[in-house]
Amino acid sequence: MPDAAALHVVEVLLVIGMAAWDARPLLSGEMARRFPRVFWTAAGLIIAIAVAALLAAIYARALLHLMIVVAVALTSAAAWLGRVNYGRSRGLPPGSLSLQASIDALFDRSFYRNSAAWLGPVFKTLQFYQPTVCVVGLDRAHTLLRTYEDALGPSVQGFSRAIPQGFLRYMSIETHGVYGPMFRRALSSRVVSHHAAAMALAASRVLGDAARKADRAGGVLPDPYLDEMIDEAFLAVLFGLSPDDPDLPQLKSAYAPIARLHISSRPTPAVLAALAGVRQVLTARCARWRALPDAEVPICALSEFAKIEAGMPDDTCLDNLVFIYRISTMNVAGLLRWVLAHLGGHPDWISRLRAELDAETPSDGPALADRIVMETLRLSQAEYLYRRLRNDIGFEGYVLPKGWLVRLCIWESHRASDNFPEPDRFDPDRFLRDQPRTAYMPFGGDRHACNGVSLSNVICRVFLEELTRSYTWSVDEADAVEREFRHWSHWRPSRRMRLRLEPRRDAFSAAGQPARSQA
Repeated sequence: MPDAAALHVVEVLLVIGMAAWDARPLLSGEMARRFPRVFWTAAGLIIAIAVAALLAAIYARALLHLMIVVAVALTSAAAWLGRVNYGRSRGLPPGSLSLQASIDALFDRSFYRNSAAWLGPVFKTLQFYQPTVCVVGLDRAHTLLRTYEDALGPSVQGFSRAIPQGFLRYMSIETHGVYGPMFRRALSSRVVSHHAAAMALAASRVLGDAARKADRAGGVLPDPYLDEMIDEAFLAVLFGLSPDDPDLPQLKSAYAPIARLHISSRPTPAVLAALAGVRQVLTARCARWRALPDAEVPICALSEFAKIEAGMPDDTCLDNLVFIYRISTMNVAGLLRWVLAHLGGHPDWISRLRAELDAETPSDGPALADRIVMETLRLSQAEYLYRRLRNDIGFEGYVLPKGWLVRLCIWESHRASDNFPEPDRFDPDRFLRDQPRTAYMPFGGDRHACNGVSLSNVICRVFLEELTRSYTWSVDEADAVEREFRHWSHWRPSRRMRLRLEPRRDAFSAAGQPARSQA
């Protein structure tokens, strides 16, 4: 009997040990610090397995033996798939399909860059349950997109299912051929530029609020002020809504469930109902505008659709505008946070920008504020493009299997030293000369490229110029970077980053208002 008891103990420990080994990437101290919910969920699962194995050893030996078989099978499969050369005989690229590699990619911002240096520019990895082929190098990415356009479908997020023809980024080639040109016109630089002066006023207002709060707190978290200005800009450009528009409270009320929707989630009935409510508000606006003279109709994306084609905007246009508002406000806020973080770490560039603005002399080439945004996109904000393989293809001597994801590594490709000398250095003057598409691709590289380039750039330029012209400013605690527990989530500066700003005396009138404001 003692021998049987000892055997039971060994069997229980075997199950627990293999479960803990398989889950070890989720049980590290780094995981506990950065993603405690995931850590404690994994720890709780191991404890539950331990309790189940102990109970099975006492009451159901057959179940314990089954648990051992399953544990051995899972551990063996994980070890087999985790080999760098797994799938070599089938022509797969090198790289590990292990949970450890998947977790490393979440923790280490240089994971894909280092993997390319070790394995070559085409390699495989695992993003949780999803095997993924990673491609580094923009010339290589353009070749892949151009050569295999029909085989590379979108990697669709759940929210797109709420839209009749899908979200613009995920539309089929044929459908995008209809809607893509309309959105390019609706979000043209002419439409965006019309609102630049109002954006400058909004930036001036929110920065004034931040400066008053900073006087008391010695610095402020910039997020609420960025979000307010960006929200106001998008509402104006997309829907023609000003802060005092009578339709705004109704739209905001209807939109609230959409604001809470995680974009990877399938739309719930509440979200679909909310979308119908927002659509109703926007349709009513369009109907009122048709009765007005053209000169009285607000210039915005919503009104542009009616000029493009009879019967527009349809539900696909309206729903796309709503989700552009949902997603792009978040992306532009992320870009501006990075702008603040980079400039805060390089105050000499703040001084250069202030001197250019004070002198009111244009740069040779793009304005310095625009170059700062371009360099920030290169260094931080532009990270990847995803596609899903509709069928097997051959690329650079490897087989890329149907159903796998393809990750075009933009952040890593923007650090090619042959295109950008000293690629990790912040140097906006790189963009005094044009960069070829094979070197710089911050907004996508095929027909599904972002249509909001002008809007993003104008918002960032207006905010940055208003901040630098009117305030002496710096940031604290911007060095650390963080992200959510998802491979497609963007890295961002620390949420603890604080903006310190003090009004420049010569930049304000006696009434306390900016002495000048430029669009």
